[in-house]
Amino acid sequence: MGDDSYVLEKLTTGNYKNLALDPGVALANLNIFIGPNGSGKSNLIAALKFLNQCVAGRPDVGRGITGLEEAMDALGGTKILDATVQRPAVVTLAYQFGTEDAAILSKLLKLELWTASGQQPVTKQKETLDDVHEEGQPGFDYKYVINEPDQETTKGYYYCRLENDVSIGKVVTFTFVGNRSIYTPSEDELALVRVSDWANMISQEFQPSVDLTRNLVRTVKGWWFFNANEMSLREIKESEPKIGGRETRLLPSGENLALVLENLFSEHIDFEEILNDAMKHVLPFTRKIRPIRSGRMRLTIEWHVQGVKEPFYLNELSDGTIRILCLATTLLAPDLPSLLVIEEPEIGLHVAWMPLLAEWIKRASEQTQVIISTHSPDLLDQFTDSVEHVLCFNKMDQHHFSVRRLTREDVAEHLTEGWELGDLYRVGDPDVGGWPW
Repeated sequence: MGDDSYVLEKLTTGNYKNLALDPGVALANLNIFIGPNGSGKSNLIAALKFLNQCVAGRPDVGRGITGLEEAMDALGGTKILDATVQRPAVVTLAYQFGTEDAAILSKLLKLELWTASGQQPVTKQKETLDDVHEEGQPGFDYKYVINEPDQETTKGYYYCRLENDVSIGKVVTFTFVGNRSIYTPSEDELALVRVSDWANMISQEFQPSVDLTRNLVRTVKGWWFFNANEMSLREIKESEPKIGGRETRLLPSGENLALVLENLFSEHIDFEEILNDAMKHVLPFTRKIRPIRSGRMRLTIEWHVQGVKEPFYLNELSDGTIRILCLATTLLAPDLPSLLVIEEPEIGLHVAWMPLLAEWIKRASEQTQVIISTHSPDLLDQFTDSVEHVLCFNKMDQHHFSVRRLTREDVAEHLTEGWELGDLYRVGDPDVGGWPW
């Protein structure tokens, strides 16, 4: 990641489903989520998907649906409110971002979503983007606020505010009202994605702030989500994607595997060797894996093995073999996304492959930010040497879960006795979340 690329430092929620994340859960480059079913792991990941879909989603102009509305529906629509909270109420999602450049302040994007009474659609009530100084207080370098109904003078209007550092006495404000502006922000979309629309309306001295926000948008667009439960082995085995597509990341179903390998092998001279070497560690009899033309404009994959003249094809391979190939393609890719989220990668894999899978995960986290959710004690064993990267979803009461990052002190006594992290998970040790009941 470059110095101007953002990483997600913290996620804070309020009144959101079953998660109690206030003052927030801090995220590092490597994050391993563990906890019982229904503890909120998927809900946290859904909050990340929501922002990605708001920014990267394509509005359905024909139906008059915006990216925010599509993302809201995927998040759960009217079901996003904590079940113990009475409507009407506000659901808060706050995303704090930082960069490797210490001179650039962290950014805090805060969304307040209004859940009305009955089955009325959830709407965005307020959106702010602030600098966060070292002491954790919002700054004034770049800020916008939309649809702030608590201010009587602006009630019913939408406006954007861009401010420079007040400490040097420079403040600039833009107000958008009705048809008197080039662009009128709406509660049905994020103003964050409209930064480019404002660029020609502000003076040159404020362009750096806009550029940083564009970098933030680019970062969120680059987030990638992969859920092993959603992989379609049938589609992968039967699919022969068309030549010419430029995809370098797997679709959730995995059906574009052959095309992704074709593109990665073509664009990165060393990746074919890296992938084949990795798969030889998984299945030592492997000689070579390669995408080939099948028909005039189609692709398939050949898997050559030692001692066999004819290659195998995907429809002849085991489900686990295809799953591990997809994971290798995703985790070892030379151009990783700005955030890579993989849910339950261990599904369908032999326990003997867990050390290799963990090695790939750790390797990817050295290049980008990675979130893994898992129920596998065998995979968790492989992170015994890095327990500080494990986040436990712990039950607070009958309806709510919080998230706590493990420390070596939490499990030091057990590790001294020879336990591994997965062992503690197997027996329901309270230090790693305990049993789910």
